[in-house]
Amino acid sequence: MSLSTVLRTEHGRGAVVELPRLALVILSGDQKGQEHVVSGDVCRIGKSDDNDLVIRDQTVSRAHCEILREARGYLIRDLGSTNGTLLDGAEIREAFLRPGAILTVGKIELKVRTYAERIEVLPSEQQNFGEAVGKSLPMRTIFGLLERLAPSDATVLLGGETGTGKDVVARAIHEASPRKARPMVVVDCGAVVANLIESELF
Repeated sequence: MSLSTVLRTEHGRGAVVELPRLALVILSGDQKGQEHVVSGDVCRIGKSDDNDLVIRDQTVSRAHCEILREARGYLIRDLGSTNGTLLDGAEIREAFLRPGAILTVGKIELKVRTYAERIEVLPSEQQNFGEAVGKSLPMRTIFGLLERLAPSDATVLLGGETGTGKDVVARAIHEASPRKARPMVVVDCGAVVANLIESELF
């Protein structure tokens, strides 16, 4: 399951961002038919009111399981529940979710649904995003995109030649994000062995 954010330029319509999303559709029990969109990096599921997805059923533990958003996809992890967590009928401690899979929490079945949320990106009215400056239409379109992405939980990969300002844009995204109060950690990928980059970053 890819968690890549895709930017498409559609002829005559400007830029469109496709953000990967995951939803759980409840297939059984009193909440049958309800859908919960997983947002953020962690989604906790259980009977207790402090969970992100509250399932009111006697077979569901107070803190039953959690879904973690990782680089490889969405990971489901059982939290030591009484009645267990099943994925496509097999009991699991943790496993990656796939589109269309059936997740069983206690006796409640949920279907995993993935989709792309399409967001049309309009050029920014600003001629800068943080310390990145530009007034051309392509630059303002990029600024418009960054204004939409920075407050979200989307992963952003910046590419380009040395000296094009990737570090400036990265810092501007951080400053416009909900994590701005936390330190920005810079990793010099040039100093990391190629086959260790994935483990270093994720």
